[in-house]
Amino acid sequence: MPTDDLEIQSEVLKKRLGTLIELYDLVDDVRTEATNILGRQYSPTWSAVGSAVDFSRQYRLLLRDVSDNLRALQSQIETFRVALKDTEADLAAHDEDVRALFADLDERLHPPTPYGPYPPYGPYPPSGPYASPPSENNYS
Repeated sequence: MPTDDLEIQSEVLKKRLGTLIELYDLVDDVRTEATNILGRQYSPTWSAVGSAVDFSRQYRLLLRDVSDNLRALQSQIETFRVALKDTEADLAAHDEDVRALFADLDERLHPPTPYGPYPPYGPYPPSGPYASPPSENNYS
């Protein structure tokens, strides 16, 4: 039963890893778009009027903050992905260790019989002239 639990957890980990990779890609797309918008914010884009200049400066600062925050989020996602991948590897190694332990235990509980169906020091199967029932002996 514990082995089934480990396999289920492994499947959950794989699904979560896939979700993290999708999330990373989504954040990367948003960050790229924010960086592209920031790149288009140069002086000819905005009027030279004071309020427009103030707005454009604040807008650029905000876009830089968004890009920096998204980069930090990507870094966290990557950290989580690595941690989950390490957990998956540890789980697989633990699963293999448990299988080996159970195999060793099974071998100890059911050792091979090196001497055939009889114990090594007797009682031995009957042999010699008295091995058969007396009615089958032909002694006269």
